[in-house]
Amino acid sequence: MYSAQEPVTGPITFYEAAARALKYNLDYRLKLMESALASNLRDVSTNALLPQLVASAGYTARSNDSGGTSVGITDGEVTLRPSTSEQRYHKLANLNLSWNLLDFGVAYFRTQQNADQMLMAEERRRKVAQNVLQDVRNAYWRALAAQRLEPQVDELLARTPRSMRRARPKTRACCPSRKSSLISVRCSMQCPY
Repeated sequence: MYSAQEPVTGPITFYEAAARALKYNLDYRLKLMESALASNLRDVSTNALLPQLVASAGYTARSNDSGGTSVGITDGEVTLRPSTSEQRYHKLANLNLSWNLLDFGVAYFRTQQNADQMLMAEERRRKVAQNVLQDVRNAYWRALAAQRLEPQVDELLARTPRSMRRARPKTRACCPSRKSSLISVRCSMQCPY
């Protein structure tokens, strides 16, 4: 998933960090896909508003002619000469167009629901993007502050043991019987030196 990720070649600005976070964040990508799916579902549901068109075709064939004799309706006389009333080969075609008003109404409201679902998915995507950007902003400025304060912290850490060594004799002079480091700290605060 991240094999095609662009390597970091130098210092990263805030805008580059934000762009990388949105590009490679899984939650954001998931919400982006949900938004696209909701949009496609809305487009598909609009097709249900159209009338239904059904086409059918067929072909029938016989190896011989269908034949028969006929009986007269008025006189009941039978004709002995055989006759046929259909062709040996014929094609069938049928085209039906139907538009049900009830189906149209249901499809219309479904389309409206899917449009609302699309808007909700888009809003969830924006919320995730906002949360990602807020996290990036906090992390970026904390890291930048830590980088800029690092020399001062190193200097403070180097000065601390020297200050502790200088403060010990003064603390012992004020409070010779110290039982704990807390008492020692309290004594050093009360010490007039």
